[in-house]
Amino acid sequence: MGISEGTCFYSGYETPFKYENERFTLWNTKNQKVKRGEIYLYDFGNNEGSIQNGIRPVLIVQCDEGNQTSTTTVVAALTTAIKKRFLPSHIILGRNFGLDEPSMVMLEQLKTVNQSDLTEYIGFIDKEQLLRKINNGLKSAFGLWTKNPRRKGEIRCLCSRCLEDYKSNPDYIVRRFDPFAKEKEKCDKCHRMGFEYIVREKQNRSFQKDEGKTDKA
Repeated sequence: MGISEGTCFYSGYETPFKYENERFTLWNTKNQKVKRGEIYLYDFGNNEGSIQNGIRPVLIVQCDEGNQTSTTTVVAALTTAIKKRFLPSHIILGRNFGLDEPSMVMLEQLKTVNQSDLTEYIGFIDKEQLLRKINNGLKSAFGLWTKNPRRKGEIRCLCSRCLEDYKSNPDYIVRRFDPFAKEKEKCDKCHRMGFEYIVREKQNRSFQKDEGKTDKA
C-alpha cells in the first residue's frame, strides 16, 4: 500500500501529513458532487489570528440540494486541539470516519469553498445521533438555538456525581441534551463517563415580570 506525504497544519502546527492512497481517494468534481456529512482535505492557506491554516480535514455542512446545484459548498474545519468541549458548536468526532487522530469539528469555523478545491476524500459521518448534534451546533453558532433568548445555557458532559452538584444547587436548571443518547462520553469536570446536559442559571421571576413590563412599555 503506497503512502504519500505532504504538509499539514491539522494539529495546529506544521507537521508531515501521511495518508494511505487506498483509503483517501483523490476527489474529482467533474464526475461527482460532494454530500453533506462527508469529510475531505482542504487547504485553508495562510491566515492570521484564530482562523484555520494549512491543509486539514473539513466537514461538508451544506445541504445536498445546494451541493447538487452549485459548484461551491460550505465546510466546517476540523482540529485535533480538542478544547472548550462545553461549547455546543464544538462536536467531538473522535478517531472515527477515516480520521487518524481524535478530532473535533468547529461549527463556528465555516467557509464557502469550491468543490473542485477539495482534495482527498476521508470518510462519511453516518451516525444519526452525531448528525443531530451537528445540526444543533449549527443552530447555536447562528443564534437559532432557541426562540426564547432568555433561555440560554451551556451544553456540558457530566457524570452522575458532577450532575448531582448542579441538581443540588438551586441556582441552576439541568436537563438532558439528548434523552435518547446511549453512548457515554468523558465528563467535562472530572473525566468520568457521563451524558450531555443543558445547564442554565435560574432567573428571578419578579425580575422577568419587570423586564416584560419594560418591553411592553
